[in-house]
Amino acid sequence: MMRKFTATALFVLLTMAIFSTVYASNGTQIGNVGARSTAMASCFRGLADDWSAVFFNPAGLTQLGTKWTIGASAGLIMPSGSYNAHPYPDNHLQFGGMYTDERNLVDKTFFVPAGGIFFKPSSKITVGLGVYAPFGLGTEWDLLTVPDGYMNTNAISKENEHFSDHQVITVQPTVAFKLSEKISLGIGLSYIWGKMILDQVKLPAITTPMPMRIITETGLDGDGSTFGANVGLLFAFSQKFQCGLSGRFALSDLSLDGDVTFSLNPPTGNITQTGTVEADLPLPWTIGAGFAYKPSNRLTLTADVSMTNWESWGDIVLKVDGITHPLTQEAITELTMEENWENTIEAGFGLEFKAMDSESKQLFLRGGFYTVDTPAPDETMSPTILDPNRRYVFTGGLGLSLSKVSFNVAAEYIMFSEKDVQDYVFGPQEEGWLAENYAGLYNFSAFVFTFGTSIHL
Repeated sequence: MMRKFTATALFVLLTMAIFSTVYASNGTQIGNVGARSTAMASCFRGLADDWSAVFFNPAGLTQLGTKWTIGASAGLIMPSGSYNAHPYPDNHLQFGGMYTDERNLVDKTFFVPAGGIFFKPSSKITVGLGVYAPFGLGTEWDLLTVPDGYMNTNAISKENEHFSDHQVITVQPTVAFKLSEKISLGIGLSYIWGKMILDQVKLPAITTPMPMRIITETGLDGDGSTFGANVGLLFAFSQKFQCGLSGRFALSDLSLDGDVTFSLNPPTGNITQTGTVEADLPLPWTIGAGFAYKPSNRLTLTADVSMTNWESWGDIVLKVDGITHPLTQEAITELTMEENWENTIEAGFGLEFKAMDSESKQLFLRGGFYTVDTPAPDETMSPTILDPNRRYVFTGGLGLSLSKVSFNVAAEYIMFSEKDVQDYVFGPQEEGWLAENYAGLYNFSAFVFTFGTSIHL
C-alpha cells in the first residue's frame, strides 16, 4: 500500500509543481515602465509622448522632440498579505497540514528596471531599443506544519516551505513612422526571456495502516525564451485630442526548460528523484485603446481600456525526462495540465497638471486610478498568486523638467478586495486527497515607488 501510494504521489506532484510555477509567474502583470506614465495610472496609450511609449504604444515615439532620447526608470514593489486557511473537510482526514491561523507573506522588495534609447534621423522616423519587465515578482510563505505524533518522524526541511521567484525580461528593437500629419505607426519586435524558481511542499494523505500525511518537497528551476511583437497606431485629431491603439503579442509559445527535484519523506525513509521538464507555454496577448485630451495648455487627461487573453491557457503538454514510476520503474515521459483562467479587462484614467511653467523649468503634478480583475478562478486559487481578487490602484507623482533633463517620481497603492475561497477542490482519494486549490481568506495589498529620468539631446 505504501509503495503504491508513493508512486502515485510522485506522478501527481510533478504535475502540481509545474501548475504552481505557471500560476505564480503569470498571475502578476507589471506595468511599471516610466515613472511619468506610472503616475498617470499607466493610462498612456493615447498620449504616448515620451520614451515609455516603447511599451504602451510604440507609434507615439514619433512625438519625441529631439534627435536623441534616453530614458530609464526603476520600480520598487513592496507587496504584503495574509492567508487564513479553511480547515480540511472531515472526510479528508480533517488535518490537511495547513496552519489555520493567519499566515503572513514574507516581506520583500522587488526591483523592476526599464529603459530605452531612441534616435530620430528625420521628423517622420524614430528608431530605438527598449528593455522592460512585463511579468514577474514572487512569494515566500510558511503555510504547512506536521505536528508531533502524526505518524511522521520526518520534518519539513525549511520553515518557509512555499517559495517562488519569477523574472520576465523583454528586449524590444522598435521603429515608428509618421504616415501623415495625423497618423503614426509603431512596430517593435521583441525577445522575451523568463526564469522561474519554485520550492513547494505537499502533504498527500493515506488512511492505512493509520491516518498520516507524507511530506513531499518539490524544487523547480527553469528558464525559456520566445519572440514577440508590439504594434501601435496613434491618431492626432487635433492639438487637443488624440487616441491610440496598441497590442503586445507573443509570436510563439515560450519554450521552458527546467530541472525538477522531488523528495518524498514517509516514515519508512526518504525517496528522491531528479529530472527535467520541457513545455511550450502560451503567453497571453494584450490589446488596448486610449485617448488623451488637453482642455488647456496646463492640463492633460487620459483614459485607457485593455484586455489580456488569459483564456489562452488550455491543455498544455509537459515533456518529462529522468523521472520513473517508483513501483514499475517505467519512465514518465508526458503529462497534460488543463487550465481554467479567464480574460481580464483593465480600465482607468490619468491626469497631468503643469503647476509651474517657466523658461528654464516646469513642474508637473500627476495622478490616476485603474482597476482589473484576477484571471484565476476559485478552483485554482493559491497564495502564490499575488492577484487573488479585483485590483484597485491609486497613483500619484511629481515631475520636474529642466532644459534637457527631466526627473519623475510615482507612487502607487494597490488594494485588493478581500477574497474568501469557500471550498477546497480535491483530486481523487487514490492520489492522496491533494487539494488543487487553497481555500481560505486572502488579504493582499502593495506599495510601489517608481523613479525615472530622461535626457534629450
